Amino acid sequence: MDENRPIGPGGAKPNPVLKILWLAIMFSVILYGVVGMIIRQSNNVQAATNVDLIAGVLGAIALGDTAFIFLVAGKIFGAKPGMGSLTDANYFTFCIIRWAMAEVIAVFGLILLILGGSITVGFLYLCWSFVLLLFLSPNDDEKRKFIGSAGV
Repeated sequence: MDENRPIGPGGAKPNPVLKILWLAIMFSVILYGVVGMIIRQSNNVQAATNVDLIAGVLGAIALGDTAFIFLVAGKIFGAKPGMGSLTDANYFTFCIIRWAMAEVIAVFGLILLILGGSITVGFLYLCWSFVLLLFLSPNDDEKRKFIGSAGV
């Protein structure tokens, strides 16, 4: 499969590798929760000072991250006038960057669990990341929307 070939209406199927990577990232979010709980239970973790402040700062970063994923990423990585045809590689890059940004929120949850923050808050971040990744799954409609601005 030539990843630099332009994508048109007939070639809008997502790359199967994308589906595998997406599933791996989803699984990693689950593993963050498992690892966080194992570390928390095995070390008898005491809450770090200012863990509530850290949770608030990470929450603000996570909100900005989510806003970027939905409001800005498509404008940066999508087609622009005079850009020419988008390729499978463009869509692949677009997906990977958004998934990595969504996964960061799960890492915030892991950090909070390790620092001894509230288990509820730590898992809230993990669930936030998981649900965000569910919305960002690779599918035909999303790919058509991504390439739609290219006029193909």
